[in-house]
Amino acid sequence: MASFVEKILQNAGMMEKKLINEKLELLTKKLTELEAEIYQLVKTKYISYYPCLEASESLCQRVQDINNEIYSLEQKIKQESNLFSVNSEFCTLNQELVNSKQIFSGLQYLVEINDLLQTAKETTSDGSLTEAANALNKLESYFKNNLGQQKEKITILKTLEVNFKIQKATLETVVCTQWSDSIKWISSSDSEFKVLTLSIATDRNLKDVVHGLQACHILERHMKKFAENFQKLVLPLVLEEPELAIESKSASSSRELRLKTPNSKKGSVDCVGEEQMYKTVFANLLLVLEHLNSMLLKIDFQQKDELQQGSGQTLMNWLGEEVASSFLDSLKQTVLAKAIPSNIKDLDGFRSVIDATQILQDKLLTLGFLQLDDQSLMTYVQNINMLFANKKSQTIIEKARDLMTSNLFESLAVNDTRPLSELPPLSSGPLKAIVPENVLSENTFKMPKCNISQNIDTLVQLAYETMCEATGSEECAIQMFYSVRSMFEMFCHVVPTHHAHSLKTVPQLAALHHNNCMYIAHHLMTMGHQFAPKLPRDYSVTFVDLIQQIRKNGIDVMIAQVQRQKDLLMEYLDGSEGFSNLETESNIEKAKKSVGQVVFQLEHLKKIWKPVLPINNYKKALGQLIKSVVTRVVDSVIALEDIAQDASQRILELLTSLEKVCGECLTSPGEVASVELTRHCLSWPRFTELKLVLNSSLTDIADRWAEGKGPLASAFTAMELKKLIRALFQNTERRGNLLALIK
Repeated sequence: MASFVEKILQNAGMMEKKLINEKLELLTKKLTELEAEIYQLVKTKYISYYPCLEASESLCQRVQDINNEIYSLEQKIKQESNLFSVNSEFCTLNQELVNSKQIFSGLQYLVEINDLLQTAKETTSDGSLTEAANALNKLESYFKNNLGQQKEKITILKTLEVNFKIQKATLETVVCTQWSDSIKWISSSDSEFKVLTLSIATDRNLKDVVHGLQACHILERHMKKFAENFQKLVLPLVLEEPELAIESKSASSSRELRLKTPNSKKGSVDCVGEEQMYKTVFANLLLVLEHLNSMLLKIDFQQKDELQQGSGQTLMNWLGEEVASSFLDSLKQTVLAKAIPSNIKDLDGFRSVIDATQILQDKLLTLGFLQLDDQSLMTYVQNINMLFANKKSQTIIEKARDLMTSNLFESLAVNDTRPLSELPPLSSGPLKAIVPENVLSENTFKMPKCNISQNIDTLVQLAYETMCEATGSEECAIQMFYSVRSMFEMFCHVVPTHHAHSLKTVPQLAALHHNNCMYIAHHLMTMGHQFAPKLPRDYSVTFVDLIQQIRKNGIDVMIAQVQRQKDLLMEYLDGSEGFSNLETESNIEKAKKSVGQVVFQLEHLKKIWKPVLPINNYKKALGQLIKSVVTRVVDSVIALEDIAQDASQRILELLTSLEKVCGECLTSPGEVASVELTRHCLSWPRFTELKLVLNSSLTDIADRWAEGKGPLASAFTAMELKKLIRALFQNTERRGNLLALIK
C-alpha cells in the first residue's frame, strides 16, 4: 500500500514539474521580449528622441501583467515545494525563477525611471515646480541605489542619468527665472525724492516657486541674495532716515513696497530729536517687515509632510537668521545709543524706551524675525546704568578732546574779581569751628593772577560737572570718576602732540599752556577731597598723582620756549661780530642792528608774556633771557684786544639802550629797575660795572677795585679787568702801576 501511494505522488510530481517548466519557459520568453522592447523604447525616446507615448503606456501594462504572472508562479512553486523537497530539479527551477525576478526588477526600475522623467518634464511644462522637483529628487535617489550586477548590465542607465541631469538643470533654470522675474529691486530718483521699490509678482504661485527652489536645494542661495539687498538697501533707510515714507501699492500683476526719502537734508534729525528718534525707527521697521511678510516672507519653505512633523519655517525666519544679529547691533549703536540720556536726572525717563523696545521685541518674535532665545535687545536697554555711564564717559572724552584740540589762543584772566570754576563745598551741613594754632596766608591755595585758555577753563568746569553727577548715582559713580581721570591723563598727551608746532614756535601759546597746566594742577589738588565723601568708599578717589605730571608738562614746554628765545637772541648777537672794530661805519651798523633786534625781541616778549604769565614766572623767564644777553655782551667786550676811544663810546651807547629796555621789561609801576634787574639777572652787576669801566679813568677804576674789595672786584676777576684795561688804555706808567695793583 505504501509503495502505491509513493508511486501516485511521484506521478503527480512529474505532472506538476512539467507544468511549471512550461510556465517558466513561457515567462522567460516574455521577459526576453519585454527587455528588448523596453531597451528599444528607452533608446528611441532618450537617444533618438522619437515620440513614443502609446508604446510606453503599453509596456507599462505588460510589465504589470508579467509581474502578476511571476507572483502566481512563485506561489505555485512554494505550494508544491513539499513534492520536490528531495528533487534536485526543483532547485534548478527555483534558481531560474530567481533570475527571472532579478531581470524583472531591472526592467521595472527602468520603467519607474521613465515614468519619473516623464512626470518631471510634464510638471515642469505645466508650472507644477514642486511636483517636478520631488520627481527629480526621487530619481536622484534611484540612481544612487546599488543594483549590483543588474546596474552593470543595464547599459542604458548612463543615458537616462544624462537626461536626468538635463531635466534637473532645466527645472533649476525655470524656478530661478521665475524667482528673478517675481522679485525686483528698483532704485529711482527725481527732484524731490529718492525711491526704493520692491516689486513682487502676484500672478505667479510664489509658494510653488519657493518650494521648487527648496526641493532643488538652491533656495538658500536666493534668500542670501535677498537678505543682502534687504540689509544693504532697506535697513540703512529705516535706521538713518527719520523722514522715510513707506507706501504699499497693488497692481494687476504685482504688489509694490516703496520707500521714499527726501533728496535734501533739512536737519530732520534735529527736528525729530535724537533721543526720540527710536520711536520713528521702531514704527518704520515694523511697517516694512509687516508688508514684506504679507507680500512674500510668510511663505513656508518646508514641504507639507515636513510641516506636519512640526519642522516648518518661513522665509521671515530665514531672513532673521541672516540679518537679525548685525541689524540689532546697528540698532543699538545708531538708535538706542542716542536715546540714552546725557544727564543723570533724565534716567527715569528712559523707562519709556525700555517699554517701546519690549513691544518691538515681542512683535519681531511674532513675525518670526527674531528667535525665541534672542533677548539681546532687551538685555541691552535694561542695563541702563552701564549704558548711561558708558555714554557719559564717551561724551566727556569726546568733548574734552575737542576742547584740547581746538583754538587755545582765546584767553581770559584769572584774578580776584573774576574767580573761575569755584570749588563746591567740601561737605554739607554745619561745620565745627576749629581754631588753628598757625594761621595760613590767604594766598596759600590761591591761584596767582594770570591768563588761561578759555577752552581749558571749560575743561575744568566739565570735570566739576561730571564729578557732581557722579555723586548722584552710586552705580555710575566710579566709572564717571575714572572718565574724569582719563580726561586729564589724555590732556598730558593730546595737547603737547596736537599743538606741538605752535607750542614750539609761538611764545604766547607756550605761556598759556604753562598757565593751563598750573591751573589744572591747582584744582586737582583738592578735587578728589571735595567729592570723596559722597562716592563709594571702596575706591581711592584722588587726582593728586596726576599733579606732578601735568605741572611738568607745562614747565617743560615753557623751558623749551625760553631756550628757543635764548638761541634766537644769541643768533641776533652773532651779527655784531663781537663789537669789534666799531671805528668803521659798516661795523657800527652791524652792532646797532644786532642790538636793535635783541631790544625788539625783548620788547615783543614783554608785550605777549607779561599779561599772560604770573608776574613772578614772567620775571624769571625774562631774567633768564636778559642774563644770557648780558653775559654774551660782557664776554664779547672783554674778549676785545683793542678798544679805541670812539669805539668805547659807541659800545657804551649800545649798552645804555640795552639797559633801558631791560629795565622796562622787568619793572612795573613803582618798581626800581636796578633792583629788579639785580634780583632776576645774576649777571647784571657785571653789565653795570662794564659800563662804568668804559666811561671811567684809571683812577676811578682803581677806586672801584679797592684792592680787590670793591664792587668791581665782585663783578670781574683780576685777569678779566687787566685785559679790559689793556684794551681801553694806552701803555703808560700809570696803566702799569694800576695793573700791578690788581691781583
